[in-house]
Amino acid sequence: MILNEKQREVTRERIESLKASLKAPPHPKVKPVLVRAARIQVQALINDLEAEIHEFDQLRSKGMSAIQVRTASDWLLLPVRFRIAKRMSQEAFSRLVGVSVRQIARYEAEGYGNIQTETLRKILDQLPLEFANVRVTEKSPR
Repeated sequence: MILNEKQREVTRERIESLKASLKAPPHPKVKPVLVRAARIQVQALINDLEAEIHEFDQLRSKGMSAIQVRTASDWLLLPVRFRIAKRMSQEAFSRLVGVSVRQIARYEAEGYGNIQTETLRKILDQLPLEFANVRVTEKSPR
């Protein structure tokens, strides 16, 4: 997930570099099947990076209305999505939730995957959010 404008710009540059690599002629000694597989992988990476930029841009332009929570992973990323949507720095966010800016940076770098449940609850409780009409349904088997 892109966390700030600098990361957005670096990601945009990486996409341009990857697109340029797709236009380059393949090495003559590489088998065509491997060239095709590599190009498919590079295109998939470009698609993923473009999706990250799109999400960041949506959060920045649409604010809170761009935040959607559909999965457990979405709940974990809610604090960072809130921060981006509100155009807050990590420092301002850390003051709002009462957690050190260094710890917020660590949580965000790991997609809040390393956070203890109690700390996540503390952060979510400090956010000016209302959880109304939350509907839980069972997924159909895959």
